[in-house]
Amino acid sequence: MTVSRVLNGSGPVAPETRKRVLAAIAELGYHPNAVARSLARERTSIVGVLLDDASPDTNLRNPFYLEILTGIITAARQASYDVLVFSSRYDTTDAIRKRTFGLVAGLILMGGALRAHLANEPLPIPVVTVGRRPEYEAHASWVAPDYATAFEAMVAELARYGHRELCLLYPSEDFPPDMEKVAAFRQACDKLGITARLIDGVHTQHDAYQVALERLVPSRATAVLAVNSDILAGVLLGLRDGGIQPGRDISVSGINDNDRLVEQFGAILGVKVRSWRIPAETLGVEAVNLLLKAIADTSLRACLRVPIPDEPGNTVGPIDAAARTG
Repeated sequence: MTVSRVLNGSGPVAPETRKRVLAAIAELGYHPNAVARSLARERTSIVGVLLDDASPDTNLRNPFYLEILTGIITAARQASYDVLVFSSRYDTTDAIRKRTFGLVAGLILMGGALRAHLANEPLPIPVVTVGRRPEYEAHASWVAPDYATAFEAMVAELARYGHRELCLLYPSEDFPPDMEKVAAFRQACDKLGITARLIDGVHTQHDAYQVALERLVPSRATAVLAVNSDILAGVLLGLRDGGIQPGRDISVSGINDNDRLVEQFGAILGVKVRSWRIPAETLGVEAVNLLLKAIADTSLRACLRVPIPDEPGNTVGPIDAAARTG
């Protein structure tokens, strides 16, 4: 009992006794087994993270999701929880249930992990989806960026500069986060009477480069927005190679989910890119906070929109500065 009190920091222990117990633990090289302790106490202090690693867009090769995981680990540690990461590749809800039963107190889903299964097969532990609004809101809480407010601010800024038609480049409306961004863009444009021009099929930097060079430059577009950092980077390069200077000949801004990439390309082109940077680490922190509330109250189903702060830049300007001649 005395050893348990020392290890768990619970109950009174004389200072000299604590010192002897810690010395013995160090001599034996003993390390507590988190799983065994959880089973013994019939509760666990482990948070599970289910990573959708079947897609390069939603696994840890994507810096955005790595930042989210950093936030999860930071917040969990502050709450005295450990973090265990699971792969969701080809898994079903039943398989995840068997792998996590008795091991984790709750589960955070990153990317689209298990979204098709959870709609009809809820897990018996609290679940929080981070990064997107899920299709299974009855079975999970969620934390996601506030795209609506961000796009409203982007569109309003360009409208103040006199732009009346805005282009949005995005991969596909079949991808839920893109659907949300496109809807937010359309709503913001409709609200201000701005013409929304949508260009889809832009999946990579190379795609964005080609669209900028082959479609935006000849069209004499005055303003373009991108739904992620890869597209922003490709657009900037394509415009440069087309002889178009962002901020002088055309306005460019968008969602920034990889700040290092945007800064690198801005430095190459000699500009400071105007963007709205998703606070990925904050998403992870808030996901843990929401999960801990759900662990305390298993009936809780909540949602949280995290504001997307804007980053100042010189790639947007008045229509007079953006209008191209010749």
